[in-house]
Amino acid sequence: MDADWDRLRAGAFWRWLFKGEASFEDERSFTLELIIASGDGLNVEVAEGTSVTLVDRREGTELGWLDDSHFHPSCLRADEVLSLASSQTDPARRHLATLLLLPFAVVTSDPDAAVLQTAAQQAWEAAGFEGTCPGLQLAEFPEAHVEWHLDDRRRWCLRQVSDDLSVRPLYSVRVEENPDFPAWLSELGR
Repeated sequence: MDADWDRLRAGAFWRWLFKGEASFEDERSFTLELIIASGDGLNVEVAEGTSVTLVDRREGTELGWLDDSHFHPSCLRADEVLSLASSQTDPARRHLATLLLLPFAVVTSDPDAAVLQTAAQQAWEAAGFEGTCPGLQLAEFPEAHVEWHLDDRRRWCLRQVSDDLSVRPLYSVRVEENPDFPAWLSELGR
């Protein structure tokens, strides 16, 4: 495992990422690549321990981000999180990738939540951390009537089918109206 991946072994990073505790101050930015067999993939950009951005590595399109002041757009299906993580050949990277992608997952069903929770806890323990993975508090949308659907181009997209203003609104770039969202993601986990 290279030095940048090894930097994710700090407990302070995960407390920041999962619990929103004070910034994980790091001296420099770094990029981690999650490449699948076809050559497609994501770059995970960690900027000085204050933000994490998911970027399509071929097109450079930002798909999701998380920082100290902004909620990230929800952008990955459970199957995509697990497929991207499992495509890493190094087992240590596979576990860290699972944890790193977890905050970007959109959980719209109890089965998806259960699968991700199991994978997260296994990755947490395999990465050498003790106790319960702090990332198990997954954002769920069933009460907000958010659902995945295939659009006319066979891309998995999100939509919120409720106009009830009392529910948390969907915040995502992964909608039919966005032609820039990469179609290759929709092929993962099919």
